[in-house]
Amino acid sequence: GRTGVTILKGSREMASVDVAALVAALGKKAGFIKAAGQLAKELEEQYSGADEARRTALFEAAKRAASLLRSRYTAIGFWRAGLALFRAADQAFAKSGEAKRGADAAGWVSLADQEIQRLDEADTGAEAAPPPALTPPA
Repeated sequence: GRTGVTILKGSREMASVDVAALVAALGKKAGFIKAAGQLAKELEEQYSGADEARRTALFEAAKRAASLLRSRYTAIGFWRAGLALFRAADQAFAKSGEAKRGADAAGWVSLADQEIQRLDEADTGAEAAPPPALTPPA
């Protein structure tokens, strides 16, 4: 077996996910949304019981997703996947009492919320509000 993959006793999943493979998938537009979802699931289910090396790998993976969203994947669907990942990270770090990582994750959640709101407004802005009247009121 590959290093970094552990067999979990009493788990229905045969192996814990390979975080490095998910980070690689984040780097491909076609793989980002699925990888973000898998990372969110891993953070929710495995983070609190993980060793420090694995916790660090999961933190770095979430950080990489934030970086990719800022620089490359700007469409709303990517931000929504990122938001779910960042919320899972925020909760995982809070449960584990990791204030520094929690502060980073809270910042990512805030950034994703703002971007989704901005993109939603840009997308629906033209239809949502009628253009201002050009004639002055009588």
